[in-house]
Amino acid sequence: MNLDQLRIFMEVSELGSFQKVAQAHYVSQRAVSRQMKRLEDELNVKLFTRGKNQVTLTTAGVFLRSAVRLS
Repeated sequence: MNLDQLRIFMEVSELGSFQKVAQAHYVSQRAVSRQMKRLEDELNVKLFTRGKNQVTLTTAGVFLRSAVRLS
């Protein structure tokens, strides 16, 4: 886990979209999705429920967002 992954995670959690975060950073949606998948793999937990054009946080995702905000 690195700081860039956590920043992207926080943006996705706020915007609810990999695409919106990708556009803000001038990268592909796939690149953002890949970073979030790597973070999930490293933490061995699912952080997002992926839907059509929208993502929502799982319970673990809400916990991580709270932990990141506190630090």
